[in-house]
Amino acid sequence: DGDPDPRGMPVKGADGAIAGTVVDAWIDIDEPQIRYLEVELAGASADVASADVASADHVMLPFPIAVVRNRQRDVWVASILGSQFANVPRIANPDQVTLHEEELIVAYYGGGRLYANAKPSQPLV
Repeated sequence: DGDPDPRGMPVKGADGAIAGTVVDAWIDIDEPQIRYLEVELAGASADVASADVASADHVMLPFPIAVVRNRQRDVWVASILGSQFANVPRIANPDQVTLHEEELIVAYYGGGRLYANAKPSQPLV
């Protein structure tokens, strides 16, 4: 009660670019908590927008990586740029995320912390 509902909020990458909009929250019923936010990528057509998450225009965002900013009414992701959401690994089944898919998705966002832009990959010395 009192927590913001992220559905309908724009999703922004580390560069502030809008990647898409949160269309659903996936909840782990065994541990009542949000596991993923389903994001419809910006520029999705109306025909595809009504399709399931297995479509090319929907990606999964692990909830621990997302920052729901109630004041700004958006969801911010520090690990990847807005344009890089288009390359997030997709899930095959619109009703579940397999362990293999989960590993690919989390690795993509986690790897972005180092490789989303060239700046952090340069030596400090």
